[in-house]
Amino acid sequence: MTRLVLASAAALLLGGGVSPGWAATCDLGVPACCTADGDCDDTDVCSGTETCDLGTGTCLAGTPAADDDPCDDADACTTLDTCQGGSCVGVFPVVCDDGDPCTDDVCDPATGSCLSPPGPDGAGCEDFDACTQTDTCQGGQCVGSDPVVCDDSDPCTADACDSGTGACLTPPAPNGTPCTDDDACTQTDQCQAGTCVGSDPVACDDGFLCTDDACDRDTGSCTFTGIDARCLDGACFDGACRTNDPDADTAGCVPQPAREDETCDDEGVACTDDRCASGMCVHVPVDARCPIGDECAQATCTPADAGADAAGCLVGPGQPDGAACTEDLDPCTRDLCRTGVCSHQVVASLQACEPVADPFRQALVLAAFAVQIASEVDQAPDLSDTRRAGLQDPLEDVHAGLIAAAAELNGADPVADTAQSRAHRALPHLRTLPKRARVFVRLVRSAQKTGQLSPDEAAALKRNGKDLLRGVRTLKRDVRRLRKVTRVFQ
Repeated sequence: MTRLVLASAAALLLGGGVSPGWAATCDLGVPACCTADGDCDDTDVCSGTETCDLGTGTCLAGTPAADDDPCDDADACTTLDTCQGGSCVGVFPVVCDDGDPCTDDVCDPATGSCLSPPGPDGAGCEDFDACTQTDTCQGGQCVGSDPVVCDDSDPCTADACDSGTGACLTPPAPNGTPCTDDDACTQTDQCQAGTCVGSDPVACDDGFLCTDDACDRDTGSCTFTGIDARCLDGACFDGACRTNDPDADTAGCVPQPAREDETCDDEGVACTDDRCASGMCVHVPVDARCPIGDECAQATCTPADAGADAAGCLVGPGQPDGAACTEDLDPCTRDLCRTGVCSHQVVASLQACEPVADPFRQALVLAAFAVQIASEVDQAPDLSDTRRAGLQDPLEDVHAGLIAAAAELNGADPVADTAQSRAHRALPHLRTLPKRARVFVRLVRSAQKTGQLSPDEAAALKRNGKDLLRGVRTLKRDVRRLRKVTRVFQ
């Protein structure tokens, strides 16, 4: 701050209107004070030369100097001192101003130099930093406070305030700064060029082709959604994605029976009844579909025989009266040759025959199923002859037992005229079949372990073997129950 220090101000500080250089011991007009002129001289050239009246001992004033005569007011902070009205007056004071509002600028009257002691705290000032909103003097320094807050909540920007404008700047943070991309499926998130980039993703893979493997962005946990459409469908089954099923293949698929009892591919063989049963296309031989001139000629539907015709039929020599003839797939008729004609004589009591019908048909379906499984064994490319034969032996036993049981249930013995008697004759043919089916499944596992069956081939054969095992067990149980039925056919 500017201070103008005048010589008159210095005189006022000393009091009595006496200049600082005065050496007089007596004031003017005081009687009995002075004894010599020197007692009255105030050394101020502007007031004249004071004298002592020796008679009264009183100091008398001298003749003042003319105005504008030079003098010295003993204050270095004034210049061009002149006499004015008998007093030395300084003009053109030294101006002290360092431009700093936080200092109280003054002139030292002894030296004429400027001093800048700290001003009062709290005075307003300017720190020339636009990022501080309140500037005040503190201890002689301008201190900024209430800074502009710059934070866009993005860890990938180095938020800062421009001191020149007070505007917020958001340059990119250093690459590698930790951040979060709000995706729990990325395990390492770092800033790259001002953007949060996630890496090290959570690996979600259950190893099954039929599932959609994904990571939940909110929790970081894996989800596996089964897609049935990715599983292969067959004529008699639809593929279902069931990865937890022990019978699932390497893709996680399990065949689910479909279109039960609907027709399926007949493989070009006219004499078979091709229908879906338990997920398989079963080709049940129907001898009646083999056209021959003599109804009681021996004509059988055996498409696997090398001598069979294009329809799958094998025609043999004629049969005598009373011989069994073309099977009509109805256990409630007796199929015997009569005068060259295959006669299907309905039993007297159809109600009594009904309990036999389902076990009879099931035996035929299972027999055809055993043939189909044996065909799949034939098609396995890596089986040795010994292993192939070992797998087919139990299937042949199962097939033979089922055919024999079906014949007994159909009334192969004319004396067996009750459901009970037919069951008694059929049951011995079924007793060992579950065991033979289990042997087949065990042999399939062994062939897989030795590498002669691929995992998919083994899975299909095991699945079919288990289905065959369940079927013969059920048939055996049903035939046992049938032994309690005593209804008479004749």
